[in-house]
Amino acid sequence: MVFSPECEHCKTLTREILASYESFRDIEIVMATPLSLEKIRIFREEFNLAKYPGIITGQDEKYLLPVYYDLKFFPFLALYSQKKELITGLSSSVTVPLILEKFGK
Repeated sequence: MVFSPECEHCKTLTREILASYESFRDIEIVMATPLSLEKIRIFREEFNLAKYPGIITGQDEKYLLPVYYDLKFFPFLALYSQKKELITGLSSSVTVPLILEKFGK
């Protein structure tokens, strides 16, 4: 998930994922943002992400992901299979049911 810690859509999706976290137990979630480490820290604390072992946050300091995926909006999710094959990309109005559907759940 490419996101902005300041984006309300990103915050809403994060809340929805956390509320359905049990459904994501076997899915590794990597959340990357080009914003500062300080903003990431605040976001991690706001959502208490340290208690979710399957969620990793990091900084895309070179802005590689938005360019690679040609992003126009946050959040953007690139969903990959266990074989590391791209399933699909989802942008903007993403919902938990849609994510789980794409993973076949």
